[in-house]
Amino acid sequence: MSKLIWIILVLVPAVLFLKSFFTLRSKKRAQAVSSFKKQLDYLVWVVLFLIACELVYFIGTLIFG
Repeated sequence: MSKLIWIILVLVPAVLFLKSFFTLRSKKRAQAVSSFKKQLDYLVWVVLFLIACELVYFIGTLIFG
């Protein structure tokens, strides 16, 4: 019985350490995914802006050209 208590006493800090270690990684991973999504959103807006500029140029050449 005393061996079981010692095993539990040794495992509790190890489990708590591993839990904090893996939750830290998931926070970093979530932050990286969020940053990637933000950069992808900026890229989409730039592409949409370029398409709009091309449309304005095309319509301008149709009207004035």
